[in-house]
Amino acid sequence: MAPVDDNVKVYEAYRYEKTENAKDPQSQGTVYLRQLKYIPANMGVVLVGKQPAEGTFKDGDKLDFFLTEAPADILVEGDNYKAVWTKADDYVNDEWNNYLKPTVTAIDKLGNADTDADGKILHRFFGLANFHSTKYYKQYQTGDDYIGFFRLTQNGQSGANKAYLSIPANTVVDDGAGAKFGYIDFNGQFLGNETDDPSNPSLAKMAIVFDDEDDGGSTTTVTEVKPNSTDDNASFYTLQGVKVSRPVKGVYIHNGKKFIK
Repeated sequence: MAPVDDNVKVYEAYRYEKTENAKDPQSQGTVYLRQLKYIPANMGVVLVGKQPAEGTFKDGDKLDFFLTEAPADILVEGDNYKAVWTKADDYVNDEWNNYLKPTVTAIDKLGNADTDADGKILHRFFGLANFHSTKYYKQYQTGDDYIGFFRLTQNGQSGANKAYLSIPANTVVDDGAGAKFGYIDFNGQFLGNETDDPSNPSLAKMAIVFDDEDDGGSTTTVTEVKPNSTDDNASFYTLQGVKVSRPVKGVYIHNGKKFIK
């Protein structure tokens, strides 16, 4: 299926780059997302809505989108989905990989990991959400809101027509996909928690890199917005060059750099 307009983009989770120091709560892992032309059948994806032009969208509005049938002649034989990458010509020598797992029907007892016959963890499961919807924030009510992949609980679920992130727990899982595309060999979210002890408050810190937005520079989180500033250099602009007085969640240009709010 494909979105009927350009206000929605489709991505798959191609690679995970683990934090250099899992014991350091300020370390940061990275998930790399690659944009797709459309959603192949039974494919786990992330859908990102772009804010429409200024004046047509305000805080609290819901961005609806619709899907239509995608062309059937783009895929090559077999399950090689590389042709659906929007940068397929740049990735011609890359292998296909996607750590997002679809749940066409709901899984009420997914948990937060799967194991082999000996009980060894094979993958750890994460869901895409905003920080203020996590149990940690609801309990402690501290910290600014942001979007990230968070470790599911032992009672984790995945709804119908949704997807969850499944990262290999060692290098040999999935015929070596862990070694090729990254793996998480410690417990917790993307860093921190070395046990499943819920009293450990360590949080995920992670950069999400979208291949169509990546210019090789750094990406910073917007923590404070001053809408009444008279300095043009302090203004925020959408990627389409539209000036906004108060950014909502999305990607913006500020002082010549890209910011994610």
